[in-house]
Order: sequence, then C-alpha cells, then structure tokens
Amino acid sequence: MSQLLDLRIRIAKRDIQMRYYLLMLWIRHKLGKTKEFSR
Repeated sequence: MSQLLDLRIRIAKRDIQMRYYLLMLWIRHKLGKTKEFSR
C-alpha cells in the first residue's frame, strides 16, 4: 500500500511542477519578456 501511495505522491509532484512550469512560460509570454529570460 505504501508503495502505491509513494507513486501517487511522485506523480502528483510531477503534475504540479509541470503546471507551474507552463504557468511561468505563459506569464513570461504575456509580459513579452521571453528574450530576457532565455539565455
């Protein structure tokens, strides 16, 4: 049971990270400062 729970937590964390990453990209795009952030 604990192994399944650990897997769920890992998937949830990954999902949250992806959503946060996409949100940040969207905000940067909206602000029009994509050139400043990208190196």
